[in-house]
Amino acid sequence: MEIIKLQNPNEAVIKKTVTKNREKENKLKNKKRTTITYFSSHTEISNDASFLKQLRLALNLNRTEASNILGMSVSTIKRYETGISEITTDKLDYFLKCYCVSRIEYMSFKAGKEVSFSKEKLTPKVKVIENNLLRRSYKKIITEEVRAITHLRTIKGLNQQELTTKCGWSRTAISHIENGRIELTEEKLKHILKALEVTLKKFKQYLDSSFDRTFIEKKCIKKILDMDSSKLKSIETILENF
Repeated sequence: MEIIKLQNPNEAVIKKTVTKNREKENKLKNKKRTTITYFSSHTEISNDASFLKQLRLALNLNRTEASNILGMSVSTIKRYETGISEITTDKLDYFLKCYCVSRIEYMSFKAGKEVSFSKEKLTPKVKVIENNLLRRSYKKIITEEVRAITHLRTIKGLNQQELTTKCGWSRTAISHIENGRIELTEEKLKHILKALEVTLKKFKQYLDSSFDRTFIEKKCIKKILDMDSSKLKSIETILENF
C-alpha cells in the first residue's frame, strides 16, 4: 500500500517568507558595503584636504599669502582645505608644485614623519595683464574712433546707459569703450553705429571732416579756460582780426 505524504498548506507560505527575509538581508548587506566604500573614499578626500591645510601651516603661510603663491582666491583655497571642493590628483600635484614639495615629501608628511619645509623657495604668481587684450584698464587707449562715437552719442541726445541699452550690452559696456578700457573692434563699432542709426560710410566721412573740427574746438576751449586774463585779451585781439 503506497503512503502519500500530504504537504502542509502553511509550509509553502513559510518557505516564501523565509526566502523574502533572506533577500532583504542580502540587500542590507550590499547597501552597507556600498556605504562603507563611500565613507572610505570621502575620508581619503578629507585627509588630503586636512593635510594640505597642515602643509600650508608648516610653510608658515596664511591663506592670503598662499593665494599669491597658488594664484587662487582665499575662498577657493578654503574650499579645498575644508574638503568642499574635490582634490583630484592633478590639483594635488599643482598644490605640491607651487609649495615646492615633492610627492615623496608629502607622503612622508602624511605618514607623520618629520619633514623640513622652506618658505624661501616659494615664488608668488605674477598676473600678466598684457595678455588680456580686452580688459586694459591699466592703460586707457582713447582712439579717434572712440572720440567720434562719444560725440555722435552726444549729438543723438543719448547718455552712456541709454546707448548701452540700445546695443543690448551690459550696464558699463559703453562707458568702458569711451574711456578706453575696452578695445573698440570693427565688430563693436558696426554694432554701435547700427544702434545710433549711422552708416559706416557716414561715420568715416564724419571722421575726415566735422569730427576733426569738433575735436580741435574742444582743445582750443580747454586751452582758453586755462589761460590767465592778460593772455586771454591777447587771444581776443587776434581772433577779432580774422
